[in-house]
Amino acid sequence: DVLASAPAGSKESGRIKQLLWYYELVQYLLLVLEKDYSRTQEGWSVAAQIAQILSTCCVGLKPLTDAEEFHSQVLPAALEGMLLLARRLQARMLHARKEEEKNGFLQNFQNVVDSICWLFGGHIELTSRALKSEHLQQLLITDDADTACSTMSLIQNVLRTNRGAVGEVDEKTMNAILDELVYKLAVTSDPRLGGGVARALLCIAESHRPIIASFSTRFKGLQLLLNMWIGKGFEKDFRRLLDLLSAGSNKQAELQHLHKAASVVQSAWRAYRARCRLKKLPHAVTYLQRSFRQKREKERLQSEQQRQQEELRQELIIRRQRAMRTSRQRRLLLLEIVPANEMDRYLALEMTRAAILIQARWRGFQKRKAFRRDRQLLLQAKAAVTIQRAVRRFLERRHSQQTAASSRSLGWRGMSDARRMELRAHIEEHIQKHPATPMHGEEARELHNHAQALLGQFLLQRQLGRQSEQRRAATLAQINTQAELLANIPIPAQASPRDVEALRSRSGPVAARARQAHSLALRSLRRAWWQRLGEESSTDPD
Repeated sequence: DVLASAPAGSKESGRIKQLLWYYELVQYLLLVLEKDYSRTQEGWSVAAQIAQILSTCCVGLKPLTDAEEFHSQVLPAALEGMLLLARRLQARMLHARKEEEKNGFLQNFQNVVDSICWLFGGHIELTSRALKSEHLQQLLITDDADTACSTMSLIQNVLRTNRGAVGEVDEKTMNAILDELVYKLAVTSDPRLGGGVARALLCIAESHRPIIASFSTRFKGLQLLLNMWIGKGFEKDFRRLLDLLSAGSNKQAELQHLHKAASVVQSAWRAYRARCRLKKLPHAVTYLQRSFRQKREKERLQSEQQRQQEELRQELIIRRQRAMRTSRQRRLLLLEIVPANEMDRYLALEMTRAAILIQARWRGFQKRKAFRRDRQLLLQAKAAVTIQRAVRRFLERRHSQQTAASSRSLGWRGMSDARRMELRAHIEEHIQKHPATPMHGEEARELHNHAQALLGQFLLQRQLGRQSEQRRAATLAQINTQAELLANIPIPAQASPRDVEALRSRSGPVAARARQAHSLALRSLRRAWWQRLGEESSTDPD
């Protein structure tokens, strides 16, 4: 109850186990386990419980003192004591006459086997010692199926816990275990016992590869014996063991197993594909029928359209022939009406009219052809005129701005001679009323430098203003020119390389930005419609 009160693996459980070791209760359990419980009522059940308590105490125990004694003496003694107790329980069960007693001994035996598995599950170094133990071999040498199955499950747990345990056991001991297992497989007919033997042999073979070769040399009829068990249950284990024996090595058996697995996967895939094709067959037939009907309907429409076109062509030919006959009949009637002396004049007039009509049609054809040929040249000439007009206007504006600026700087813009004389008189009067005070040479030089600085600053600002104004005017002229050029650009089918070259920008950054925007637009158009749903809302309006 004390051990069960603490969770397994917790600090409290470890502290309790250390206290049990400190007060030497573990050693006391070993001594009690070796006693004979045949004369005690419910003694064997108590012994099984003691084995369980001992196993629980040893697993997870990390003694602070005498750790070497615990690992070298206590653990091996605990394993041997539990195996000895299992032998005693097995012997008591075989001699028991009542079914109830047999069941009780079998339950206690299973509890002891579970305790042993729990013990070497926490201490892997005990696995090889368990295989070397004579008690394990004695447990295996029995005719009882239940205890034999439990013993073989114990061997399987040993090999699952430590796959290298077989390599640590001497050959004589291992051969004795194998002899007993093969003997049980040969003499028994119980499927449960045969399956346990097959699983035990399979675990031994998979955990120690060199022993596979000894199977074929030591047991000549093992493959025939395994084939006899096919169909009686546990076929997977028997077939796996047969594959190992036929391969001769674990690696070759693994390759054969992978080959079979690949074959199974391929057959399953082919069956799945066949089922899918059969499932799609009605849809395919429907699709073929629909396609055939559509093609036949399309051919019928094409033939009907061709027939109508042929009928229309024939009707036009007939109408033309009728019109020609009517025209000829009318001419004959007119010729009958026309007097004989005016016949030549009438025919000459008809020939003249015909010649004029032919010439008019021919000139119209030539003019249209020349217009199509010269249209691009006309557009270029018009564009050149537009550019020249814009440049002239730009030059005129710049000249007028420069003239206005120079006039403003001199102060003479829009000023008449009378006004100029009036201002001159006013200036002279002001100078007479306010004569300049005498100034030293240093002060005059300083004032002159200040005036020169102000004048230079003014001229610099005026030059910057003129440059910005010129750039603004040039940009506006370029925009107007490009707008007129875009308005007069031909359609793509009629565009020439010169038109494309005229639209190309000479600015590297502008061209790079245009190519980038064009690539983004193409990638956006190539994507599916559902991938472009959120682009209108997420795109920056700039």
